[in-house]
Amino acid sequence: MLEETKDKVLQVAEKCADMPEAAREKFLLRATGKDIQFYNTSPMDMSKLSSTDIKSNLTNYVQSFSKDAREIFEHFRFDEFVGKLDEANLLFKIVKKVPRWICTPRR
Repeated sequence: MLEETKDKVLQVAEKCADMPEAAREKFLLRATGKDIQFYNTSPMDMSKLSSTDIKSNLTNYVQSFSKDAREIFEHFRFDEFVGKLDEANLLFKIVKKVPRWICTPRR
């Protein structure tokens, strides 16, 4: 969903890095150029996650979402769930099971 405007969002994020969060968020939301009300400033996406340091990479990816999207992850205690899966050596197994259509950019 965010793939089409990912490059533009990353460029705007770099330019607005020193702005207050509220102002930065407005520019980043505008950069999505869609009716989407969230963004992600990580150069990573689900298809780029690997078994190496999966917990840290997934956590950083989630923290790169816009404030409203992060609040959803926080509400459902996503970080705790990720920690439990990682401790059980199941996190990468679960992540790689995410349907390919979610991970593959549309062209």
